[in-house]
Amino acid sequence: MALTISNVNIENFLFFILIFFVTVVLGNLIKLMLRKTLDTKISLRSSKVISLIAQYVIFCVGFYFGIIYVLQFDLKALAASLGVITLAIAFAAQQLVQNLIAGLIISFKKILRFEDWAEVGLSGIGRVTDVSLTHTTIRGLTGKVMYLSNATILSSNVANYSKSGFVEIPISISVSASADLDKVKQIALSVADKNKLILPKVGGEEKEAAKSLIKLGAIRNFLGKKTKLNNFKVRVLFLDIVGGKINVSIRIWIREINLKEDIVSEYVKTLQGELIKANITL
Repeated sequence: MALTISNVNIENFLFFILIFFVTVVLGNLIKLMLRKTLDTKISLRSSKVISLIAQYVIFCVGFYFGIIYVLQFDLKALAASLGVITLAIAFAAQQLVQNLIAGLIISFKKILRFEDWAEVGLSGIGRVTDVSLTHTTIRGLTGKVMYLSNATILSSNVANYSKSGFVEIPISISVSASADLDKVKQIALSVADKNKLILPKVGGEEKEAAKSLIKLGAIRNFLGKKTKLNNFKVRVLFLDIVGGKINVSIRIWIREINLKEDIVSEYVKTLQGELIKANITL
């Protein structure tokens, strides 16, 4: 009499285990080979998507063959017979199911994609390094790597800077209430114009990169009326007077959100020097 496990012949069961491991190894091997081949020929984002699709196809084919033809399970009969056990498993795995569904939504709606610069909740600005079916990996500007469940991402405030293309950054300063405000505004605009990374008067490679970005259909959907570089003008707003000081908000537009701190730091440093030269008290 042949030895069986849950009505499955022991030889078939061992063969299924072999198929399972071969499928996992083959799927990961194909993924790595495709990434190695495609990374230098197409964009990293497209290479990753193609390799993941190939990996999942191999997983599905291998597991389907093993379950149907080796274990000879009738999936409909199996599902019907599980009953309460199925409900118990579903309840125990509800977090996993939530993350899987969230992962599909994130991928379908393209909320976050590989290499996007984004901010999730209070995570800080970072670059998306991986988007899987259950979690998303983001590497922050400080080098910190964050593993966020997809369900958490869907329930959080998500800012995708790569989708918007350009970002307006507010910079706050205070000047004496007796200061010449027209002079303050003139200096603030002049300092911004001389910075090659602040729109609209960017130069060299940054100018070409900004123009190319505006032409992208996916970016234009989020730009509204800002379809030319000159639309991204620096704004200088005088907000209120508090304690003998006028609060000033300078709104600058930049493209590279990952350089935000460096750009703001350089701008504030130069602006302070120019204001002091003009005898404007800060």
